[in-house]
Amino acid sequence: MNKSVKMKLATLSVAAVAVISAGADTTNRQVRGSSMVRATGGWVTRTTDGTKILLADARKVSSDLEAVRAEMQTMLNIPVLVRTAQHQGGVAPYGEARGFLSGDAGLVVFVYDGGSGEPVMSTFPENRIALVNITPIVAGVDREKGLSRIEKELWRAVAYLAGNVFSTMPSVMRPVFAPSDLDGLECRTINPMEANMINTVARNFGLARIQRTTYRSALRQGWAPPPTNEFQKAIWEKEHAVPKNPMKIEFDPKKGK
Repeated sequence: MNKSVKMKLATLSVAAVAVISAGADTTNRQVRGSSMVRATGGWVTRTTDGTKILLADARKVSSDLEAVRAEMQTMLNIPVLVRTAQHQGGVAPYGEARGFLSGDAGLVVFVYDGGSGEPVMSTFPENRIALVNITPIVAGVDREKGLSRIEKELWRAVAYLAGNVFSTMPSVMRPVFAPSDLDGLECRTINPMEANMINTVARNFGLARIQRTTYRSALRQGWAPPPTNEFQKAIWEKEHAVPKNPMKIEFDPKKGK
């Protein structure tokens, strides 16, 4: 057998092992997933009563904030909305931002085109609003870098409103003295610890929270929805079943006196 044939056979053998290993790994994950669903009923979520975080976009040329909204909602486990806003110009839109608090928004980040000499961000934690001036943030940079800066600044605004301060861990919560400093931040968002802190204090703001747990746990907490599959049905019936041999406690008149 020549060297070329041996090389081809060796390559085919390695490829076959890789395919088998990948297939086995996928099967193992499916088995683990199935075992988890059988034991717990799988994952369920609910949104508690309360208001939401709102990103109000008043820019003349707005860009899609859906990706930022979705990432915030996932990390914070708090409902996040994006709405179009209006800004008349001339003065900082404090009053316009406050107007959004009369609806289902409990914390507002108002994004607008302000003057180049105006503050990049102004936060009013006691009043639950932040103003983000996009003009100096995107000045002199391309669209991609501008969007990256905007995303980081929106995260910083939400974190400041919820009581976060400078972080020593990887996070957007680092000292920033100019828009260009945003480019040097190693993270686009806050870190998980900070996200958990915001979720913890969310109730103080009257914000709703998105809770995620297993079906069995939700059932024991009293908020599980009706079962949607055989595993959840089995757990439902078991949790609501009347014991076959309930504990009996005999009444002793002497002890009752």
